Amino acid sequence: MKKVLLIGLDGATLEVIRPMAQKGFLPNLKKMMEEGHADVLNSTMPPLSPVAWTSMVTGVNPGKHGIFDFMERDPSSLDKYRLKFLCGGNRRSEAIWSYLDRKDKKSIVMNVPMTYPPDHINGVMVSGMDTPSGSQDYVFPPEMNEVLNRDGQYIVEIPIDKELKKNPGLLYSRYLKADDRMVGAALRLMELVSWDFFMIVFTSLDRSQHLFTRQWNWEHIDAERDKDAVLKIYREMDRYIGTLMEKAGPDVTTIIVSDHGFGYAPRSFSLNQWLISKRYMVVNEGFWQKIDSKSSKIAGIAHRITSKLLGELVRDEKKETSMGIMTNVDWSKTSAYSEGGAPKIIINRNIIKGDDDYATLMDQLVKELKELKDPDSGENVFRRVERKENIYKGPSAAKAADIITELNRGYVFKHFGLENYEFITKRKDFIEEVKGPSGEHLAEGILIASGREIKKPKTPGQCEIIDIAPTVLYLLGQEIPSGMDGRVLDFMLKDEFIAQNPLKLGEDKVSTSGQYAHTEEEEKEIAARLTNLGYM
Repeated sequence: MKKVLLIGLDGATLEVIRPMAQKGFLPNLKKMMEEGHADVLNSTMPPLSPVAWTSMVTGVNPGKHGIFDFMERDPSSLDKYRLKFLCGGNRRSEAIWSYLDRKDKKSIVMNVPMTYPPDHINGVMVSGMDTPSGSQDYVFPPEMNEVLNRDGQYIVEIPIDKELKKNPGLLYSRYLKADDRMVGAALRLMELVSWDFFMIVFTSLDRSQHLFTRQWNWEHIDAERDKDAVLKIYREMDRYIGTLMEKAGPDVTTIIVSDHGFGYAPRSFSLNQWLISKRYMVVNEGFWQKIDSKSSKIAGIAHRITSKLLGELVRDEKKETSMGIMTNVDWSKTSAYSEGGAPKIIINRNIIKGDDDYATLMDQLVKELKELKDPDSGENVFRRVERKENIYKGPSAAKAADIITELNRGYVFKHFGLENYEFITKRKDFIEEVKGPSGEHLAEGILIASGREIKKPKTPGQCEIIDIAPTVLYLLGQEIPSGMDGRVLDFMLKDEFIAQNPLKLGEDKVSTSGQYAHTEEEEKEIAARLTNLGYM
């Protein structure tokens, strides 16, 4: 019976894994890379966790599955600027486990981002980071709750507080505790449930790299490996991989993936600040008066000011499922703005109404962004600048931001009022030196696979994150839904396996489940969580 074990390491990068493996610190990953295949897995644009993981498990681009960020504009509130948070219940395309369900295959799915509320699958599902704190309905079927909590309370997400941001040792110990409990629960589920597909995601690498990544000095890794929280967590991930592979058995195909990579980012870029400097975005003059009057004061005072202006979450008590932001923006004069967890631009169609005016503004913004250079280094700020129609296709594509960008390596996206970075003190400071967390997402994730069907290609292939779902289905002997955008990564599969398993296309299915709406308390808790992680 064919089985696939899919292990997700949120934010893992081969730039860390390869040198650590070569020095013998990651024995399980090293063995997988020597016996199987290792490659870069290209993420979505933007390389943001909710977008990337959803694309991975559905095999389609965001224009079909409908998840473009952690949040989206609330269409029920056109008079004010309001956002609502998204979760797995907002996904518009089916995931791997739903296809397998219809073929009487069993799945165990644990901690995959954007899976709350858990799908009622033929197996077990434990929802991931979009699960509201304190939720009791994060597992299906509910009776599996006892299995999860047998060795202590199962921890869905570790809250990032101020103490954790300053103490890498504390972060390491807290995540180790949570991951140990998750792996313990996973091993028990493997024993109790007969499964065909097992997927589990670890998020501790992402959190640690956001907060504590610095320039890697591999010449001194022997001295650093036991004191650096990030490197220690990589070693723990290798240990967990070995434990899960041993439990799954030798006949199981194992695939290790990440939703994106990570890199050091010494410079921050504020897209809204740039838009303001170019007069595309306009804020009330009172904003600058308050900022300028405090520019020489301590950062704590500056934070209290900025947090009450553009970046504050201002809640309308009459609404429970959305929040107001950017309350000091003059929307009557703002033609373009940015919001969310990644650098993108939305055209204000209340101001730019005509199609010709829209096209002219789009051409102008794209040109300026592509040509934008860091005044200190002279290098381009952006690696990619794309119109939404060039990267998104499908019934949900219209919801996407108008311009999607990807910052060049070395830059982290900065938000107004984001407490982790320097605060805005001048109108034109849209590029600054990072004084806080220095890690930022890169588009290059990882794909490491081993098993009897896997071969080592002579040359690296082109691996896209949407290719994982169809490849997993193919390995499990299933038809590939015709509507999937991804392809089977056959170049890493042995010729005899392909000959014995001809590719078959099946009927495409799209989920029609209702849209889930968070409560007011859930919105507040998720907003705090994303702010602490640097996404707001």
